[in-house]
Amino acid sequence: MNKNSNNINNNKNNSNNNKRRRRRRRRRRRRRTKEEEEEEEEKKKKKRGRIKKGLFNPFPVEYSLKRVVHSLMEECHLSTLCLRQDGDAFRPGAVVSPGTAAGDTDCHPGNPSLAPNSTEHPATSGEAVSGRGAGDVFSVYFGSTLVVVISSYELLRETLVKQAEFFSHRHADGLLPVLKVPEGKLTTGTNILQRYSPTLIVWSCVVSSSGEVWKENRTLTLNLLRSFGIGKLEMAENIIEEVSAYLAEIAKIGGKPLDPKQITSRSVSNVICRFLIGKRYEYDDPAYARLLEMYQDAVDLGKSSGPLHWFPNLKYLPGDVFCHRKLLRNYAEFSEFADKIIQGVIKRENQDCNEDNFIASYLEEQKKRESSGKPTHLNRNNLERCMGDLLTAGTETTTTTLLWFYLYMLHYPQVQDKIYEEIERQIGFSRLPCVADKSKMNFLHATILEVQRISSIVPLSLLHRVSERVTVRGYTIPKDTMIIPHLDAVHFDAKIWGDPHNFRPERFLNDKGDVVQPEQFIVFSLGE
Repeated sequence: MNKNSNNINNNKNNSNNNKRRRRRRRRRRRRRTKEEEEEEEEKKKKKRGRIKKGLFNPFPVEYSLKRVVHSLMEECHLSTLCLRQDGDAFRPGAVVSPGTAAGDTDCHPGNPSLAPNSTEHPATSGEAVSGRGAGDVFSVYFGSTLVVVISSYELLRETLVKQAEFFSHRHADGLLPVLKVPEGKLTTGTNILQRYSPTLIVWSCVVSSSGEVWKENRTLTLNLLRSFGIGKLEMAENIIEEVSAYLAEIAKIGGKPLDPKQITSRSVSNVICRFLIGKRYEYDDPAYARLLEMYQDAVDLGKSSGPLHWFPNLKYLPGDVFCHRKLLRNYAEFSEFADKIIQGVIKRENQDCNEDNFIASYLEEQKKRESSGKPTHLNRNNLERCMGDLLTAGTETTTTTLLWFYLYMLHYPQVQDKIYEEIERQIGFSRLPCVADKSKMNFLHATILEVQRISSIVPLSLLHRVSERVTVRGYTIPKDTMIIPHLDAVHFDAKIWGDPHNFRPERFLNDKGDVVQPEQFIVFSLGE
């Protein structure tokens, strides 16, 4: 009996304990807030999602393809590095061997950090900027293309100036495609890729072309720039007017924080538009805003399209991994925009409205040369390409210089104070500056030069192509080798500048306070 009664009591106690535990659990559940339950449910969903995706599907297809391609490029680079080793002649980083016999050029892959689409800009690392890391000249293979990087001012001058006939050609199969369309007409329709056959050739006419096309269009462009007053009073008046509009636009912000990039780009581009079209745009003009968006999109897309320079067939990968189709549509839209502008100029010319701008003058010169029966490379397609060159080169370099100038003035208020004192002393506040004041503003001029030197406006110049096998100071360079002038290495050479990493405008002034510009200041490269 005692045993049975004990068992019964134990069972009752266990049952009571279980009931109490269940009641406590129910109370705890009731105490949970709705937010906690939602947070827990979200964690469960994420966990289930990771399991469903599996090991090989955590990323979008474009990202995965890009990773695969970059891995293959690295493997190809390492394989080439191993295959081309030939005893003592192999010297990574200084790879175009001096005094090489014909047909036996030792050109080995050099610094892999210069590979297309590298995460680190080659000109930003300490060794690269100083030029000491790989010497005055080294080479690297981008795909099957041999690229020679020249980091010495003396070598750059000897190649790009003294032997310009061999080094003035441009990369044969540039990045941006040009559409072969009858009568220069382009469309931005959805089936543009099926309608027209794109070819990877250089879209630029003045900056990145070669031969007679480059020579004829460049000569005419420079003549027109001079005739329209570049560096003269007429252009200065247009710039002053644009600066006034620029300052008025900034004043509308009312002293609030401002990213000056967009408004500065629009102001600088307006100066170019006055020369091209004969008019300026209002900053809030939607067509003008879209034009600058197209330009910025082209710059951004170009950063993702680097490997297409050297591996053109990558454009056939699914998903537009390297933005080839986006670039194609971007160029088509720009060409359509340029075509509308040209048509407007032609229409006004037919109505006997004599316009004084680049487009009208180009078309007039084209008619003269065509009527004379002489062959000419002046045509609508090249006119559009010249417009793109002028807008891009004119806007980007000036805008970048101004933005760096603002930044350095913020960090060096003592330099800003000296510029202010010079303006107050030489110009005063009763009038606007003019062209004649430039010769009096030596410290301001020196500061602009120092900003361009130290801020790497153009760290690596345009690619040059070697037209024939040539020997330079014992270095044998094969035909069709690509040359990259490393301008940063020159601008940060301690032998030239003494303290290149210090911001010091006085380096461009002599003892008398006059501006002295050393020949090694090559912010926009050398030669043709």
